[in-house]
Amino acid sequence: MTVEIVPGVGKWQAEHERIQSDTRAGGLRETRAAAFARFAELGFPTAEHESWRLTNVAPIAKQDWQPAGEGVAEEAALAPLRLPEASVELVFINGRLDRTHSRGAATAGVRVESLAAALPSADGDLSSFTRIADWEDRSFVALNTALAADGAVVLVADGVRAGVIHAIFYTSAGEADAQVSTRVLLRTGRSSEVSFVETHAGEGRYFSNVVTEIDGGEGSTIDHTKVVAESGEAYHIGAVEVRQGRSSTVRTSLLGLDGLLVRNEVSTTMAGEGASCVLDGLYVLGGRQHFDANTRIIHDSPHTDSVELYKGVLDQAARGVFNGLIVVRPDAQKITAHQTSKNLLLSNEAIADSNPQLEIHADDVKCAHGSTIGQLDETSLFYLRSRGIGLDQARGILTLAFAGEVVDRIRIESLRDRLRASLLDRLAPAAPKELS
Repeated sequence: MTVEIVPGVGKWQAEHERIQSDTRAGGLRETRAAAFARFAELGFPTAEHESWRLTNVAPIAKQDWQPAGEGVAEEAALAPLRLPEASVELVFINGRLDRTHSRGAATAGVRVESLAAALPSADGDLSSFTRIADWEDRSFVALNTALAADGAVVLVADGVRAGVIHAIFYTSAGEADAQVSTRVLLRTGRSSEVSFVETHAGEGRYFSNVVTEIDGGEGSTIDHTKVVAESGEAYHIGAVEVRQGRSSTVRTSLLGLDGLLVRNEVSTTMAGEGASCVLDGLYVLGGRQHFDANTRIIHDSPHTDSVELYKGVLDQAARGVFNGLIVVRPDAQKITAHQTSKNLLLSNEAIADSNPQLEIHADDVKCAHGSTIGQLDETSLFYLRSRGIGLDQARGILTLAFAGEVVDRIRIESLRDRLRASLLDRLAPAAPKELS
């Protein structure tokens, strides 16, 4: 296939050809070739693309990223990321499964393995792979589809309660600026349940491009959490794509804790009648960090419900961007949708952009959205200070209370407690311990 390559993307050609030559590629070579050709046509998004106008990815496009090497991670670096509740914990170092650090075993009716191990068979269980996340008009998803050689595959059979499954993606850049493309496929059978957590962390300067595909079966319940705690020098571009069957329930939470530039897209399509979803998000930024949260909820069937709450805490010269779109299709009657975006600015230099949107093509619906951007309430600050609490400590307590609304909705106890402790230390280090 001959394609006119947009300037700046040709340097990815060699890595694509290397992935294609891998004997484990299975039946994906045609898909990968088509995805790379599309990426070469699209190029990287610029300010001319409406949904990217506030996020400049030129540093990613211009950098001469090298494929991440084998990489090494000490247990001391992984230990703070682990979840005691997880029955299976897959650890990926520089995009490749590390069996030495991975733990646990899947129960009956649950298949948990690496993408590299699953691909050679390319059986019917992987029918959802690359078919939920649309790469035709999204260059980073197309690039990931062309380059991702490993990742996590979680398949839950009908009627099975899978418990907590955790995937840790750790990048160790070393001396060279490294790029890693990883993939996640989560599919649930009819009336099944699973809690899945993906944690992204690392050290050094690197670019992580991640795509997560979630296929929710009829009547299934999925609790999905994505923790972005990358290196302070890292670039993270992620997409979470969800397709929901009839009467399925999906809760997906995004926690943006670190990273120089992070853009994460969450999109869910309620394709089956009676489906419901909850989208939660929290990003806590400082320095010159940039976080872009882009969400899309599509009500494609009647009697579907959605609730969305995204919060941002921005200090120093950080910038947060929220773009949230709710689409109600013509046949999606008798639906309810609520979307809320709230941003707290802790400095005069911090910037928050919030753009909630409704696109309604049905008439029997209940939809509402709201957005607020503000600073700490002076009356509340005065009240705390009048009780002998210092200014910095009072600011931290109020900020923690603002962020806690999202954290408290996380259902995995160890993760919730860890996040609260981390936020307490970061936002209110001198606060009384009982606040944790």
